Parts: sequence; C-alpha cells; structure tokens
Amino acid sequence: MTAAIVEDQQMFADFLRKLCEDHLRLRVVGTAGTGAEGVELCRRFHPDLLLLDFELPDANGLDLVPDFKAASPRTRILAVSVMTDENTMTAVVDSGLDGFIDKAGSSIQELAAAISAVVNGETWFSPVVARVRGKVYCDPHSWIKLLTNREREVLRLIGGGRSNNEAAAELRLSPATIEKHRREIMAKLKLHSVSELIRFAMRHGLAKC
Repeated sequence: MTAAIVEDQQMFADFLRKLCEDHLRLRVVGTAGTGAEGVELCRRFHPDLLLLDFELPDANGLDLVPDFKAASPRTRILAVSVMTDENTMTAVVDSGLDGFIDKAGSSIQELAAAISAVVNGETWFSPVVARVRGKVYCDPHSWIKLLTNREREVLRLIGGGRSNNEAAAELRLSPATIEKHRREIMAKLKLHSVSELIRFAMRHGLAKC
C-alpha cells in the first residue's frame, strides 16, 4: 500500500516517511511542503493514504480536504496536527477526514496505530476531538453556537486579514453583505472594533498571529 505526506516541517516529514516505510510496510510515493503540491501529489499518484498537516504555508490543510478528495477520491486522509482549538475540533468530523491525531499529545505508538487503522479502512480520532466538541456543545453560550456557518466563514476571512472586497470575492457575495455579516458577528460576540475581531479569530484558531 502507498502513502503520501503533506507536511512543511522537513524533520517531521522525514520521521513520518521512516515510520511508514520501516515499521508499517507502506511505500511513500512522495512528500509535499504546501497544500498545492499535496493536491498535485494526490492527483499524480492516488495514494492509499494521505498524512496531512493543517498548518501549511499556503493554506489551512483542513480547508483543502475537498480538493484532496477530488484529486484522488479513494485516498484516505489522516490529519496529523497540533491544532486542537474549538473551531478545528468542531470541523474535523464533518470535513471528510478519515482520522485526526493530535501531533503534540500522542505517542509514536498511537500515531502508528492511527496510520494502520486509517489505511485499513477504519477511522481514528484522538480523544481531544470528542472532549473539545463535547465542551462546545454543552456550552449554550459557545461562540460556535452563536454564529451561523456563513458568519464563521466571514469571521475566518476578516479575522485572517482579508478586506471586505477580498472576502466578498472568495465567498461570491457582495461587499455590502460581508459588511452586514461583520456587524452581526461583532454584535453577537460583543466585539467593538475590527482589531478585536482579528484578535478573537487568532485566539480561537481561525487566523495565524
């Protein structure tokens, strides 16, 4: 069986390759350091397994799951990431991923078990996924519950530094609609300026510092 690796930290990519090839009998067909390179890798080789980091130089790997699936529908995807914030943990289960393992909180043995499970058709999600999701859904005042899906998309884009026009183009909406969503987001979250909105997005894993 074959695997591909999308990971921008070369040392960890090399570790994953060694683990796959030396201990799990998987042939690694290639590694990529960006999301775009990873999509092309899947399109070219159609690996049985894709090991995917979320924090990539050109994109959030979670946002690219549909692109990976379109490039190679039969490829199973295991995310290996340190991102365990509320927004990410809420999204992973419904994203099309076949598994998620917490890069910072898991042992090598757990990582090997997760890889073996996913490549053999099972799912594997680290306990942190259920723990964080449970906390979110038990809290009636959670910001994730307060905002609609569209408002969360706008928050991610504006919080990531996009202008109203840029966010509008990406979501295929008018700038006036983006501005309306931004005002509603700020009212619901009791934020008083765009700078507060950006800090909120960073704090909750929606944007990088």
